[in-house]
Amino acid sequence: MPTKQRAKTDEIIMKMEGHGQVTDLPTRRSDDFVAVHANGTRVSENFYDAIIVFNQVVPPDPSQGDKVPYVLECASVSMSWEHLQALADLLNKRLKLYEERHGQKIRRLPSDES
Repeated sequence: MPTKQRAKTDEIIMKMEGHGQVTDLPTRRSDDFVAVHANGTRVSENFYDAIIVFNQVVPPDPSQGDKVPYVLECASVSMSWEHLQALADLLNKRLKLYEERHGQKIRRLPSDES
């Protein structure tokens, strides 16, 4: 996140203190909002941010000369490390809730990360 944008975000967070949660704010959808399906992700990082690239593993298309499946990158989301931690906490809560509601553990997919 560029320094100017990070400063603006920090300013908004400071103003929020004592005024409820971000989830209490009204929501608007951006004009360039997109919804994508992903069946894979790649995470990279730099000192300031984590970058999550959402992708799809696509079967080969012989009409395009493809002989093997390929990874189609669909969207990239960059966020601060603090936001990534908050997202990880939220996702872990949602996964636990899903497992409790459905009475079964979610199957883990193999991962290239160790």
